Formats: sequence, C-alpha cells, structure tokens
Amino acid sequence: MLLLSSIPTRRIIITLLTSVGWSFSYAQQSAPGPNDATIVMSPFVLTEDVAEGYRSQNSVSGTKTSTPIRQTPQSIQVINNSFISDQQTLVMADALRYTSGVTEGNNSRGDRFEMRGFTTGIPFKNGFRDTGRAPRDTANFDRIEIAKGPASVIMSRTSPGGAMNILSKLPQAKAGGSLEVQAGGDSFKRVVVDSTGPLGDGPLAYRLTGAWQDSESYIDQFFIDRTFVSPIVTFQATKSLKLIAEWEYLDDTRLPYNGILAFGTKPLAVGPETYYGEDFSFNDVQTFTQRYEALYSKGEHFSARLAYRDNATDEFGDVVDQTGVTADGLWVNRRVSRQDNYVDNEYLQADFLFDFATAAIRHKLLAGYEYGRNLSGGAIERATLARIASVNPQHGLATPGTFASSSNTATTTWYREYYVQEQAFLFEDRLTLLAGARFAEFANRTNNFRANTIARSGGDAPNPRYGVVWLPRDRVSVYAVNSEIQVASTVADPDGTTFDPVTSELFETGIRFETEDSRLAATFSYFDLVQNNVLQSDPNRVGYRLQSGESSSNGLEIDLTASPMKGWQLLGSAAFINAEVSGDVNPARLGLRLANTPERTFTLWNKYTFQSGPLTGLGLGCGLISISDRVGDANNTFTLDSYTRIDLSVSYTQDNWSFDLNLRNALDEDYVEASSSRTAVRPGAPTNLLARVRYRF
Repeated sequence: MLLLSSIPTRRIIITLLTSVGWSFSYAQQSAPGPNDATIVMSPFVLTEDVAEGYRSQNSVSGTKTSTPIRQTPQSIQVINNSFISDQQTLVMADALRYTSGVTEGNNSRGDRFEMRGFTTGIPFKNGFRDTGRAPRDTANFDRIEIAKGPASVIMSRTSPGGAMNILSKLPQAKAGGSLEVQAGGDSFKRVVVDSTGPLGDGPLAYRLTGAWQDSESYIDQFFIDRTFVSPIVTFQATKSLKLIAEWEYLDDTRLPYNGILAFGTKPLAVGPETYYGEDFSFNDVQTFTQRYEALYSKGEHFSARLAYRDNATDEFGDVVDQTGVTADGLWVNRRVSRQDNYVDNEYLQADFLFDFATAAIRHKLLAGYEYGRNLSGGAIERATLARIASVNPQHGLATPGTFASSSNTATTTWYREYYVQEQAFLFEDRLTLLAGARFAEFANRTNNFRANTIARSGGDAPNPRYGVVWLPRDRVSVYAVNSEIQVASTVADPDGTTFDPVTSELFETGIRFETEDSRLAATFSYFDLVQNNVLQSDPNRVGYRLQSGESSSNGLEIDLTASPMKGWQLLGSAAFINAEVSGDVNPARLGLRLANTPERTFTLWNKYTFQSGPLTGLGLGCGLISISDRVGDANNTFTLDSYTRIDLSVSYTQDNWSFDLNLRNALDEDYVEASSSRTAVRPGAPTNLLARVRYRF
C-alpha cells in the first residue's frame, strides 16, 4: 500500500502559493478592472444563480460546478441569504429547521445533524471539510446547500444521509455593506459588520465580515463569549485567471452543556433551565482557517481550479460530564474532564473541467484530485466530582478531586482521492446522463502516548454514482440516481484484524416542477438508503468487533418555495421516513428505530411584506414546525414526545434602515430539541425574543 504520509504536502503548498504570487506580479500591468465585461466567469463559482426570494435556481454542491438544480440528478435544497437573514440565524440549526429530512443533533462542541436518519458528521465549507470544535458563526454565510444522499463523487467522505456545504459571501464590485446590532432576553448582545467593494480602481476587491457576541441564556450558569473575523480578497489577475484568498478567525468561550438526562423511558421531568454542571466549567476554542484558490477558464471549453485550505483549532477547558442517573432518579452522577486538544486539517484540491460536443451530444467532463491530512489529538485528565440533585440542583457546593491522566493520543490520517464525472446532455439538454466515481486511498496512524504504542491501518474504497434527468416540459424535470459511498475503516482489533469499508448505497427518484409564472417550485423525492458493514461489538470476545450491522432508511420528502404574490414568500417541507436497524448480530435489535429521527415532519414559514400604502415596508412572518415522536438513543430505551412549535416575526424597512423582531417558540411549547444518548438530552428553548437594528450603506 502506498504510504500517503510521504507525499510532500508542504512542497505542493509552497508551489501553489509561489504560483499565485507570480500570477499577482505578472498581471499587474494588464489585469482587467472588476467591471470588465470580457472577464471569463469560472463554472466552479456561482455566477449565474438568480435567487428570487427564498428560491435559488443553481447549485455547486450537486456536480461541483454551477449547475441548474433542475438538471441535477439528486435532491438539492438551498437555504439562501434571504431566508438566513429573515430567521436572524445565529447557528446553522436556525437556518435548517425548515428543510425536509434534517433534524438537529445534540453536540455542544459543533454543528451536528441527522439527515435521513444518519449523522451528517462534519459540514463542508466552500467544498472543503470544515472541522471545528465550536458552532460555526453565520456572519459570512452566503448560503447553505444541502445535497441529499451519499455525495461520493463531489465531496470527500460524506455521510450516507448527505452533505451540507456552506458558501462564503464573496467580494462585490460595488462598494456597500451593513452594520447590525442584535439584542434579546438573557442579556443577549451581538454586533455584526459586513463591508465589501473594490480596493482602488484596479482588479482587487474585498469583503470583511465580523461578529462579536456576549450572551447568557435561559440555562442556569450558561454564557457565550465569541469573536469572529473573516476577510476575503479576490484578484482578477487576467481575464481568465481569478485568485481568491480567505481567512477566518474564531474565538469561542462558553459553558459546556449537553442538556439533561433520561430516566426510565422519558427524559427527566425538569425545566429546560436545568444545568448539572458547575460554574467553574468552561470550554475555549480558537480556530484559524485559511483558503487560497486559483480559478482559470480558457473560453467556454476548459476550466481549472486549484485550491488549498488549512483549518487549525486549539481547545482547552474543564468540562463537567454527567455520567448517569441513580436508580431512584434523585441524583445525577458526575465527573470532570480537563481537556487540551488540537486539530489541524489541510486539503489540496485540483479540478479540471472540459466542455465539448460530439455530434448532437454536449459533454461536461470533470476530473480531479484531492489530498488531505487530518491531525487530531490531545490529552484528557479526569477527576471525581460529587453527585448533584436531579431536581433543583444546587451549584457551587462541589469541587473536583485530584486530576489523573485518562488519555493522551495523536492521530494522523492521510487521504489521496481521484475522481471523474461525465455529464452528457442530449436532445437540446432535455436529457442529462451522469456517471462518475471517486477512488480514495488512506493511511492512518495513532500514537497512544500513555501506552507507548502506535497503531497503523490503511485501505482504499471506490465510490460510484449514476444518474439521469429528463425534462418532459420546460418547467418539469424527473430524475433518478444510484450512488454509493464506501468509507474505509480506521480501526483494528487487538490482534491486528482490519475491516472492510462501511458501504452505503442510495436509490432515489424524484420530480421537480414549477408553475409557468415561476411563483411556485417544488421537489418530490422518494429514496431508499442502506448502510452495510457497520461495526458492532463481538458478544463472544471482549474488545473485538464484528462487521455485520445494517441500517436502512426510506421515505418521501417534499420541499417547496413559493411567492404567491409580490412581497409574499413561503418555504416549507414535509418528510415521511422509516429509518431502522435492518441487520444485527443480536436479533432483538432488528427493527429498532434510528435515534433522533422522526417518522413525520412538517414545516412551513411564510412572510408577507407590504408593497404599497401606509404600511409599505412592514413585514409579518409566521412559521410552524411539527415533529413526530423520536427515540432518544440507539437502543430505543426512551422516547421523545412529538411537538409543534410556532415562530413569529415582525420587520420594518425604510431607506437604509431595517428593524426586526423574531419571537421563537411563541406558544412556549415544552419539547426536546435533540438527543444523542441517555446522558445527553437537550430541551428546546422556551419563548425568546430577538431584536435587530440594521443599517445598510
């Protein structure tokens, strides 16, 4: 097997940056201005997308190039900036509540979701895996694209349920920006700045986004203190070559919080404000990300993209872990984990697109390469902590015992992936055929410094995808897709036994249509998704595993956007999903539901803004989120009740000023937002009001 760690990554990066610097100096005399009409736009960037209210027509997450969604053989939903703004989105979950098949997961250290029953894992940003240990800041979000099902060819190592790709706001040729101040209950304060425009009269343009937040919460003791800054610069070096440089810095300090616990077959009967930690608990995360891209297009027939991204995170904190409830339900057992962790992930991507025709067939042939190095590790020390009452817990009465080392590891994983994709357009683009594959090689090394051991593993996995789209009419498209993703296993048994890749396969068909006046667009999709080779504990050998598990998910999803009349915007969804264990070494587990996945969801958000008369500029919004019951853990030992939540909004815009009020959970519904285990059950927030004043310049 090829030792991927021998790839001279730093040399490649230096070559890339040297080339970029050479391009800067070479193009100084002849570089076109930002408004030069002869500039060749790259197909790897959304340049022709027309967003009409909440509706977006193009996406880059289905085929890796800007493609009309109606010509993509995959279920694609786009949450654009209009909707993100109307929701006063603070975290990703605020934007995704109205998307079919997506439910929020429980992870206090990041953004976690279940999609079609499977955990999405790490979101992507601008096509790169975006590892983080704190929720992402939305200040520089332009849109979130959700690609359902295994995105095996387009994005690396995705979840069976799909992938989420965040696109950054890009610099604009026209100067402008905004300043907004938000305030809410529980001492919530946040300031966001967004400024963009050309740098002088030449080919440089910039965008600077930043946010500062200081807030408490309805949760006892809880606080968030965060700062986010992200500058991005574009340089139109020549008419065919564009360079992009982006940096992000996030400093997030907060109280670690995993929610409450389960007792018996239900969550503990306590209020959503309940916290079982202590006021000495904190978690501080600092993340620095840098991205560099070179986009080149030679006419309409050849385009290339070379991109590098590095994401480095340091995490330190004292976290109170709640380990269980006593048998009588009166006490919560606890411990303290002192963690000092780090993550450093770097990726290099190269994409080449050939657009040509043979006879009556138009082709878009994409070939690419991706190299990745993921480094993560750290030391954890643990100490005892006295238990605390499950009802009306009293804080400040306990201090940690003596800390002792629990783990000290460092894991490095190297990836090398090749992919190719062919799109063939026939009958005046009414029929699109798609075929592609990604082949991945990996090598993994884990150093256990406490045990003084080194474990190595490696493997490879192919990932094919086939699809077809037929447009029987201009505003109707029918699609079908079969895709597969194989994720190589990075673990081994004590005797050195390695395992086959975990394999997921999707069959999906759907129909998209829009009305003649484009006021309504909807997608109906049916999917059947199966994951095989899931690792399970060997019941006959402690510490060993068997590869015999299977999980399946199938169902119907509906997503729609509409504008029945000028000023009226709607976005809604419905999903009917059956997600269960379909194979297991323990027959008693067959038929168990997949955790945190409702069988039925229905959502609808609508907002109307008056267009004339004395109420011009006034906007009224109302949203409904209805979720059926869920199971709270993999063993189905407890359930989460169904709930219906109502959200309201009022906004007013005049000239450059806008004022917004968002009332979330207006009827104060008592519900559970998400659960990942019996010791991590997060209640939904009670009624809360968020106000915003924004000035555009």
